[in-house]
Amino acid sequence: MVPTKAQTREKQIDALAKTKEVKKYLKLMAERFVEASENKPRLTKEESIIESRLADIRHTMIVKGKEYQRNGDKLHNFRRAAEMQRSNMPRVLHGMLQKHLVSYYDMLDDIDLGKKIKDEYISEKLGDILIYILLQEVAIKEEMENQALS
Repeated sequence: MVPTKAQTREKQIDALAKTKEVKKYLKLMAERFVEASENKPRLTKEESIIESRLADIRHTMIVKGKEYQRNGDKLHNFRRAAEMQRSNMPRVLHGMLQKHLVSYYDMLDDIDLGKKIKDEYISEKLGDILIYILLQEVAIKEEMENQALS
């Protein structure tokens, strides 16, 4: 069986990775990237925004999960805050979400006033809200499980 162009290129990439032929290696890697991007269906503007948002959420959840994790518990800060407030995690998360919702309402007010809002700001604020909503789902489901065990 005759190898395809892609198979031949992959063998060359593997071989070149072990040598010092950097220019040729980079050229083949670029060809691989172009071919892969050409084979993907084109996303609409809306689909692109959503895909980007989902990727950002995944990244943030991983990074922040590691940052706030304690003793293997990624929700440690929320549990601790609930203890400190003599409350439960869903209530505490709701309180923390309020700060982000205030920023969201302020953004809507700015739109009404005709103010320009930077894309980075929009992404940050809406991303924070989405992350807190996802965390809230986890917290509520955990609370329901704990209540069922009681």
